Amino acid sequence: MSRDHVGHRDIVRFAEERVNLPQDKAQEYRAQARRLREKHMLMSIRISHCGR
Repeated sequence: MSRDHVGHRDIVRFAEERVNLPQDKAQEYRAQARRLREKHMLMSIRISHCGR
């Protein structure tokens, strides 16, 4: 059984297609995570203030 050589181009192509997100998608997901984190923090503050 012979094995084909996996070159740098193959690795780059695989990363672009399957691993790395396009920059616009990555920014969109970061913004969504930021909004959810802020929402969660505000809800936690409101709950803690209601208990007083």
